[in-house]
Amino acid sequence: MHALIEGSERLRGLALEERVELGIDGKENHFYSPQLVVRVRPEGDGAFLEARFGPDPYVWAFYVMGSGGLTVLTFFASMFGVGQWMVGQTPTALFVAPAAATLAGLVYGASYVGQGLGQDQMYFLRHSLEHTLDGVELEDEPKAST
Repeated sequence: MHALIEGSERLRGLALEERVELGIDGKENHFYSPQLVVRVRPEGDGAFLEARFGPDPYVWAFYVMGSGGLTVLTFFASMFGVGQWMVGQTPTALFVAPAAATLAGLVYGASYVGQGLGQDQMYFLRHSLEHTLDGVELEDEPKAST
């Protein structure tokens, strides 16, 4: 696996005993570029691989904080606006709630746009991993444990 990472200009990564992280390097690396994290678990005479595609941890943190913060803002603006309405004031806080909900929806939609933009890079990462494992018997789905 070290040879794959060191021999490629497009890949960056980290190979440890039980974990491999692959990502896109160089000028092709964008904020929406995926990474492939592979967990290697020894099993019998071979190994069991669990692979997961995901965004860069910084992008994931921004997404969680952005959507979570906007959701909380929507909730509290709604509660404050209802409170204003109940005491006979103009419920100006209710104008914030739809705007925050709309922004939260846009953040959610942006995640799908990012997945679409990074699709070719996901295929490249998967192909690189499969090429490295060429000649090794692979199963598409894990066996059900009994």
